[in-house]
Amino acid sequence: AVSLPSLQGAINILSDIDTIWPTGGDPDKIEENLMAVKQCGDEVEEDESAFWGCTEYTCGLWMTFHAMSVTEDAYINPETGADLFSGADMMTTLKGFITNFFMCDVCRKHFVQVMGKETVGPTNQKTFQVSTQKDFALWLWEAHNVVNVRLGKEEEQNQDGNPDRPKVIFPPRKDCDVCLQDGKSDDYSLEHVHEYLKILYTNPKRQHPERQGFEKKLSAYEIKEEEKRKQQEEMQKRAKEEQKARKERIAARKERKAQYEAQYQAHEDSGILRVLLAVLAIVAGCIGLLIYFQRSLYKEKRYKQYKGYYE
Repeated sequence: AVSLPSLQGAINILSDIDTIWPTGGDPDKIEENLMAVKQCGDEVEEDESAFWGCTEYTCGLWMTFHAMSVTEDAYINPETGADLFSGADMMTTLKGFITNFFMCDVCRKHFVQVMGKETVGPTNQKTFQVSTQKDFALWLWEAHNVVNVRLGKEEEQNQDGNPDRPKVIFPPRKDCDVCLQDGKSDDYSLEHVHEYLKILYTNPKRQHPERQGFEKKLSAYEIKEEEKRKQQEEMQKRAKEEQKARKERIAARKERKAQYEAQYQAHEDSGILRVLLAVLAIVAGCIGLLIYFQRSLYKEKRYKQYKGYYE
């Protein structure tokens, strides 16, 4: 059986697995580390109503696999964001565990057959192209449904199924209606299914995606990336403001320059006009003097003529 505290304890173990279970570590020390975590809390409740989800070993094993497939913080380097345990690595690990350690011979045989298929489930999850953690989570979801369908048929034939725990396609509409493409078809939305799997196997409250109350917890790497994004946005905002101010300063300088040039041109034009007027005045004065001198000479000449006549 799986309780809410034990599920949270499993999440805590997965989140710190490198410290609790180091590669090549001493088995006694690893056991001591696991016991120190107190997966089920300080006190284990014995009230059966506090447990949900599983009554068999294989069910608990499935829950462990699903939790591994959607627990993100445990496999991301918080400093570099590097993926330390990819979906392909998870696939290899799962196959190794099933092949070598799964105690149910019939279950192992059937599951190895599923892992040998090129595609799995109605959404055709590609077995040999699992690369990312999301790929693995969705492949495992479909593989689990394939097993459920097979077991459901066997229980129906043998009439030995548990009516309280029917083997059905997961998640059923009543548990996650938003996981379906629409209200009528049985086609699943992979994005919503993936969100639901993350919530179901990492959040003890088991809340639905896109419903009030669910708040996604950011990993250390995601928090760091969010801070970087905000810093970049702030820097871009300041750069745009500085660029705008620089353009305004350039435009103002151009406007002042244009005004100065206009004033200078006007002043220059007025100076030329004044010079022209002065030249005209000088020319007119010269012309006037010439006329005056000519008239004076003419009068003097006439006077001399008259004077000689009378003499």
